[in-house]
Amino acid sequence: MHLPSHRAEHAVAAVPLGYRYADQQAHARTAARLTALSPAADPAYARLLATPEQVRELSDWGPAGRHELASVHAARAHLGLPAPPRTPPVELPEQGLRW
Repeated sequence: MHLPSHRAEHAVAAVPLGYRYADQQAHARTAARLTALSPAADPAYARLLATPEQVRELSDWGPAGRHELASVHAARAHLGLPAPPRTPPVELPEQGLRW
């Protein structure tokens, strides 16, 4: 599976989780409350709003994916965030979203 490059989104109180090493590069990982999602940068990719657990089910990232999901659970505990309710993934509009 190939994903578009990561771009920072509008967020509040980001907490660093560490780095994921892939393709001979270190990718920073953070957790935060999103306040908006930017417009789509590449129309070739659909953007889904889904829980981290659903992302893990939809993509097989092997041990790295299990490690990232464990980091999400640790960040939720650190930030005092509840687990989101399980809902069907939703495709985001091209123009993005604001909360």
